[in-house]
Amino acid sequence: MLASPAMEQWTLSFVQQKVYATLRQKKSLADILPASLQELIVNTIQEQTPALLGKFAVVLSEPEIRDKIVKGVRAGVEDFIASMGPMAGMVKNFLSMETVEKKVRQYLIDKEDDIVGWLQNEEVQQRVSTVLRERSQAFLATPLTRIIGEVAEITLFPVEDSKKAEQEDKVEQFCSQLSHQLVAFLREPEMTTAVASMIRDNLETHIEGGNLSLGEALWDLLGDAGMRKGKSWIKDEVLSLLRSADTRKSLNFMTQALLQELLSRPIGRLSSLLPAGVRDGLYQSIQKMASDMLALEVPGLVASLNLKQIVKEKVDSLDLLRLERLLLSIMEEQFKYINIFGAFLGFLIGCLNVLFLASF
Repeated sequence: MLASPAMEQWTLSFVQQKVYATLRQKKSLADILPASLQELIVNTIQEQTPALLGKFAVVLSEPEIRDKIVKGVRAGVEDFIASMGPMAGMVKNFLSMETVEKKVRQYLIDKEDDIVGWLQNEEVQQRVSTVLRERSQAFLATPLTRIIGEVAEITLFPVEDSKKAEQEDKVEQFCSQLSHQLVAFLREPEMTTAVASMIRDNLETHIEGGNLSLGEALWDLLGDAGMRKGKSWIKDEVLSLLRSADTRKSLNFMTQALLQELLSRPIGRLSSLLPAGVRDGLYQSIQKMASDMLALEVPGLVASLNLKQIVKEKVDSLDLLRLERLLLSIMEEQFKYINIFGAFLGFLIGCLNVLFLASF
């Protein structure tokens, strides 16, 4: 999420919104920054003043800086002479700019040690520190619109001149640089790891290790009003979706396709339509019902048929010769097995006799 281009755009929009809102409200840095941070900035400036003055004394000894100071003094003198009006020409005749440059450069060279000593004087440093502290406090209390111009007018009205356009460009450039620095800071590996760990730990604590229900989590996240609005929104969306013409067409198409597929499919074995457990249950139920029905109905059915009388009538109706042949065939079949058994038994007894006589 932090590495996506959308993050850069969102950060830029957020910074622009906050900066322009601050400018419209005419707030100062003192209204934005915490009091502890303001005190830290002011104290740091005051504490670093001696070191800054010492560094300034070293810089004054450099030839390039000295030449810039000389050119600045010459430019100031020329502006002053130009402001004198008719007397400017006469003053230029008496005062040569080359002479001014030479005198100023020589003065800086001759008084270099005195200037360094003056800048390193403790009383001077204390007075400069006090002045810088007062100026920094005044700067922090100055509205931002006075620092960078009337930007509030830029944001509320069309750009009419180059000055307003330049001020707006400065604000946009500041917002762009600030958002770029924020995104770069958030994309550092240490920061992403810290943010991910913080979010994970807080979420785990909030959802009670996964024991929190979804309804309670949504209630904590959205609140009572948010839950009511969410339910109303879901209801309206579902109703509008079901009532739409596209949904009706889709349902009609799906229904027709499913029915066509179902009607064109072979029925197959009925047993394949039922699960194995259901089939076993049906089999056992049918078997029990059949057993109970037979146990209940067979005695009455046998009594109603009168099988004894039917057999007697059938036997009496048979021809005597045919009945005799039937009995002889049955007896012949049974006597055959009796003869075989008798022969086997006689053979076994004869063997026993032989063994008995041989032993004596």
